[in-house]
Amino acid sequence: RFAALVDSRPRDHSLLEALRYVQAARRAAEEADAGEGTVPAALRAADRALVGGEYESAFAVLVDAIRVSGGDDRAVLRSRLVDLLESLPTDDPRVLDARRNLANALY
Repeated sequence: RFAALVDSRPRDHSLLEALRYVQAARRAAEEADAGEGTVPAALRAADRALVGGEYESAFAVLVDAIRVSGGDDRAVLRSRLVDLLESLPTDDPRVLDARRNLANALY
C-alpha cells in the first residue's frame, strides 16, 4: 500500500503530498453535496481546492470554518488542516501563513 511507503519515509514530503492528494480526490468524488456553512461543506470545498492544486484556498476554507465552529466540529476541521499542512515542507510560505492563520483562529 502507498500509505505503508509513506510511513516508511516520513520525511519525504512529496510522498505525503501525493497521498493527501489521492485521499482528497477520493473524498471529493464520494462526497454528496452538503448544505453551505456546514462542516461537511467546508471539508468538501477544501478537498476540491486541494485537488485543483489551490493549497491556499484549501487552507483558507478550513481556517474560516474553524473560526466559526466549536467543539467536535472544530476538532475535525483542525485535524484535516493539520494533515494538509504536514504534507508540505514546514518552511513552505503557504504552510507558515496557514499556521499563523490557524493560531489566530484558535485564540
